[in-house]
Amino acid sequence: MILYCVYTTATYDSFMIYKTTNIIILGLNVVYVVTAWICAITKRDMFVEFLLKLVDFDSKLQTMNIKVNYHRVHRKIMVQSLGRVGVLVVIIGTLAIIANLNGDTMIVEAMAYILLAMNSAVCHQTIELVKMLKIRFVILNKQINNLIEYFQKNKIGPVETKGTNKQLNTLNKICALHHHLSKLVKLFNETFGIVLLLMFGVSFVVIVITIFFFTANVQAGELYFMSLLNPILSNVTFVIDVVYVCDVCYSTIEEANKAGELIHKIDTEDHDIRDEIEMFSLQIANEQVEFNAAGFFAINYTLVFSVSFSHLPFNNKKKHNLFRIMF
Repeated sequence: MILYCVYTTATYDSFMIYKTTNIIILGLNVVYVVTAWICAITKRDMFVEFLLKLVDFDSKLQTMNIKVNYHRVHRKIMVQSLGRVGVLVVIIGTLAIIANLNGDTMIVEAMAYILLAMNSAVCHQTIELVKMLKIRFVILNKQINNLIEYFQKNKIGPVETKGTNKQLNTLNKICALHHHLSKLVKLFNETFGIVLLLMFGVSFVVIVITIFFFTANVQAGELYFMSLLNPILSNVTFVIDVVYVCDVCYSTIEEANKAGELIHKIDTEDHDIRDEIEMFSLQIANEQVEFNAAGFFAINYTLVFSVSFSHLPFNNKKKHNLFRIMF
């Protein structure tokens, strides 16, 4: 099937640049899908460990009389899943109609649709798992805010330690739970790092190539609606998913680091609590938690800007004549 698609693309009556880029995307599609399946099989134990540790975290939260609203989380996941599926059906259906009108080979086009669906599934899983961690970091930060409010209302002197035992115990638990979540972030990177690396790599290539074709068509002498609609629809899901994944990962790390700022707002003269605050602060500084793609780069807004500005050389006026020759 794969060799047939490559052969069909190579022998298709079109410009060489179309053939080359289509074969590149087809090759990336195969590598992406195969690697995702292999990682899903080989790293299933790590994924199960991640989920079990998440459940263990929630069990420890319950000892502090804190509960996660699972029904609300489940409802949001279902709504976003249905919305994502609906958007994919519309986009793939429209692309199939355009391909049929243009007389393209549907087997080759189907490979591109598989890439769209696969990439969307990987991004959706990543987003929801990272959100689970973010929700729990937010819960811990709320508990720190409760401690801040308590010590603002109750001024505790350096020798009045009797009334702060409960707060010290709470702070100890928050510190331990924060460390628990930080280790989950690292486990997430180990489990999904390779797949995320390929996801961003494939998205980068697809975004750059489609913007290249879109810009060339805009600068061409004659404009056709279908020739502009195709790259837009092919590109939109990749752009949205890249931005969404980076945004969720960035905001989660912001919540994780926010604890280091909040604990210094606890105003108390209790030596034990001050020692615990210092230890907590050092713990956060030493962990340096971040989401990354197999250690190659951090997943944050810097990555979004890199992808966004990567196509700017193609918009240079010096390329105008090259576009005219190729198209």
